[in-house]
Amino acid sequence: MILVLKSAMSSLGMARLVALMIMLTPWPKVHAAITYNQNNVGLTQIDYNSIPNDVETVYVHVNALTSIILPMDYPNMTVLDANSNLLSEFPDLTFVGETLISLKLHRNLIASVSQLRLSALTRLEELFLNENHITSFPDVTGIGPYHMKKIRFSLNMLSSVPVLSKLGRTMEQLAFGGMPLGANVVDDVLAYYPNLTMYGFATTEINVFPNFWLFPRREEMATTMIRLGYNPIKKMERWSLAALSNPSWSLKLPLCEIETIPNLMDLDMSASVDLSGNPLICDCRLKWLKLAGSSTGIDTSVLTCVKPEHLNQTPFDAVPIEELRCEGMERVHHFYFFI
Repeated sequence: MILVLKSAMSSLGMARLVALMIMLTPWPKVHAAITYNQNNVGLTQIDYNSIPNDVETVYVHVNALTSIILPMDYPNMTVLDANSNLLSEFPDLTFVGETLISLKLHRNLIASVSQLRLSALTRLEELFLNENHITSFPDVTGIGPYHMKKIRFSLNMLSSVPVLSKLGRTMEQLAFGGMPLGANVVDDVLAYYPNLTMYGFATTEINVFPNFWLFPRREEMATTMIRLGYNPIKKMERWSLAALSNPSWSLKLPLCEIETIPNLMDLDMSASVDLSGNPLICDCRLKWLKLAGSSTGIDTSVLTCVKPEHLNQTPFDAVPIEELRCEGMERVHHFYFFI
């Protein structure tokens, strides 16, 4: 009885000791990011004296700034968002070149990018330059920002795809939407940027369905998104779609000029496909899709019929399968089913 009591007292003492040690253990302090936020306040120039020296994130978007030249070192700055201003030149950010990771300069008046100033941003990973007046873009010299992962060029004045042999090594996302880059834009991007996981080709006047067999295939790759919407593409190529056998692929083709969809039932195509806003002819050639449903990766809930006339503006999912017919072609129905 005495031994049991001593054992219980010993266990109780040990529990109290452990509790005391937990109470006295210093917990790590939660780091609060230091942010300078002066967005949408009518700034015409930045009061650099008001920016803390240890600032990490600077927001000065939606103002009337015409230039940004940091006069001193901000050793912790990683993000600068100056979108929607009146900047006419690429800012001089030499003093934060070794720390800056994200630079957002979209919706400005920038016409050119200084190779020297770009090369100084050695840690840059993300650069937004969409909706400016840029006609050309330089590659980097020296050590340069070899960590670059994402650039947005959409809605500028480029006439061809920039050849960025150094920046392209690590690039993962690239958007060229809203510029007439010609029918070869897909081939050019594939040649210069081998590691992309997001291809932005919307509104680039592509009129030929791309050869997806040319796109890189890496099993370890995360989702690969291909944006081809708002282009005059009229026909989907079955042989090309056969390349999209990995469910991590996502194909965006909204608001093109596609009238029918080739039969994909016997293909191992598991990619996600968006065909919303296309002028579909809902006839016997789409019976296969009604039977297959979403098993092919095509989202039928966003499809709308334009022809024949009695099905105009009818959601595809609401059309009975017996309505999907080709007048006068009943005897060759089997042929149409598998084209």
